[in-house]
Amino acid sequence: MQKQNFWESVLKDKLQEAGTIKSKAELNLPIACYKKAQKNSGKNELDIFNQCVEEFQQIQHRFMGSLEYEQRKVHQCSQELAKNGQTSNKDIEKFCTPGVKENVEQYYLQFRNEINDLMESK
Repeated sequence: MQKQNFWESVLKDKLQEAGTIKSKAELNLPIACYKKAQKNSGKNELDIFNQCVEEFQQIQHRFMGSLEYEQRKVHQCSQELAKNGQTSNKDIEKFCTPGVKENVEQYYLQFRNEINDLMESK
């Protein structure tokens, strides 16, 4: 079954790109969150800083959860096909994977944009 190869081809580049974005963001997160807290003077700066860090973690969590959802969806579909004796790569591609690459691309773009917005101290 080519399910693993499908995921490697779909996810490899996006996970590498997301990993690069995440690494850069983690390096700059303290500064970005500090600037955000400074711009909101009059409010509790520590709370604003902590909210910024928490938002970063939530963005990561949503992105990974979305990818896991797509993986589960394809896996469940391929399991159903296997019950009916349809285990060929063509069957999996035809019935289980349409739209997945596009969805992964959308999740990645949303992740990238949310991280960029967070890092721009507003």
